Amino acid sequence: MKVNVSIFAALALSACARLPVVEDVLPPRTILPSANIELGADGRCFAAQRTSDPVFETVTEQVEVVPPVRDANGTIITPGVFREEPRARVATPAQQSRFETPCPQVLTEEFTASLQRALAVRGLYDGPITGVYDQRTGTAVRSFQDINSPILSIEAGRRLGLIPLSAAQLEELSTPTND
Repeated sequence: MKVNVSIFAALALSACARLPVVEDVLPPRTILPSANIELGADGRCFAAQRTSDPVFETVTEQVEVVPPVRDANGTIITPGVFREEPRARVATPAQQSRFETPCPQVLTEEFTASLQRALAVRGLYDGPITGVYDQRTGTAVRSFQDINSPILSIEAGRRLGLIPLSAAQLEELSTPTND
């Protein structure tokens, strides 16, 4: 089977090409507030992802409505009146995991437009290339990466060709194999 290399090359390069940015539309709601991203001690940025919801259980408590009546010796003459009151409590708190993400200063309009183009080439993003990290972009990111989050992970950014490989990954690629 003969493959037309020029078609493949054109498709690959189209992810990096600068397409016109739609400037006459109102920017959609940005879903990536920097408050969701924490700066680590080493200067890397991390986002939290909820991996499970909290589990609640209902417990029934006895609530005193009328206190018992006691005589001078402390003997109960009339018992107290109680009622049962159900209450919800957290049996298991929500679980979260952290993953490395590009820091907010990296997520420029140009970077986000490149992200949108890279996702569009893969058939995951069908919106305009606005350079705004909006809900549509987040949905496409969630579809692409292994993490159930609209926030781009470093690994997904590397797989898209938007973030450079780490030193360890470069070393691994440059080490000859004995095949």
